Amino acid sequence: GSTNNRLTFIPSSIRNLENLLFLNLSFNSLVGSLDPNIRPSKELEILDLSWNHISGSIPKVIGSFQSLTSLNLSRNSFSGPIPNTMGNLITLDFLDLSHNNLSGQIPKSLEALSHIQYRNFSCNELAR
Repeated sequence: GSTNNRLTFIPSSIRNLENLLFLNLSFNSLVGSLDPNIRPSKELEILDLSWNHISGSIPKVIGSFQSLTSLNLSRNSFSGPIPNTMGNLITLDFLDLSHNNLSGQIPKSLEALSHIQYRNFSCNELAR
């Protein structure tokens, strides 16, 4: 991973890493929004983008990351609703969306994933 660096963007060449299992870009200076058509490795199991400055919405395409077991998008500036497509992440064991500016409801499809051991939503998000 590239933890504790000063990356300001995710290189587009990352989509060429077809066998990538773990991607940890936490504690960087990533800004802007995620590419709505981002297509990482079909094998990707762990994605950690926490502690950055990413804004915009969580891309719907994230629901097609069929092998994800851990997704950490906490401590960013994501806004808008949590995409319903996240309910397609049936292999997910860990999810942290805390400390963002998300609004709307937690999708019903996510609530159905009762095997998720840890879901962390801030009080602000739940209040909305």
